[in-house]
Amino acid sequence: MGLIVTEGTANAASEDSELLGAIEELQRAQQRVAQLRQQSREKAIAEVREKIKMYALTPEELGFPKGGAVSRTPRKSMGERPPNAVASAPGAAMNIEAVVADGRSQVTPKYRSPDGLHTWAGRGKSPLWMQPLLDGGAKKEDFLVDKSGAKKSNKE
Repeated sequence: MGLIVTEGTANAASEDSELLGAIEELQRAQQRVAQLRQQSREKAIAEVREKIKMYALTPEELGFPKGGAVSRTPRKSMGERPPNAVASAPGAAMNIEAVVADGRSQVTPKYRSPDGLHTWAGRGKSPLWMQPLLDGGAKKEDFLVDKSGAKKSNKE
């Protein structure tokens, strides 16, 4: 019976050794991948910098906010980003949405303050400039950028 235990121990040691070898091989492969990725990234950065110099590109032309810090967080793929212009119903006006550098969309203002200094797209909580005016008896419709307030019908 001692022979069976010895064979089992030998098999277990062999399997452990094989597992350790595979783990080491995996770690070497992961290190190589990281090294190749870094080399590729450095090459890409050099190429982009060369193009920026060649064409004298500005951060704004590349879609970065003016004077703002550039985020180092990964961006969504182009397929996941909102389109630059979203058409509403046929015959209706175009709702322009610009994509800012961090991937959020910037919507055309729907409301404008009486002094013309502030705008609001109509999304989320109403702005501070509007609240006292609403409390004073004004209606949101009074501040529409398009004073007609009428929506076009889809039946045109």
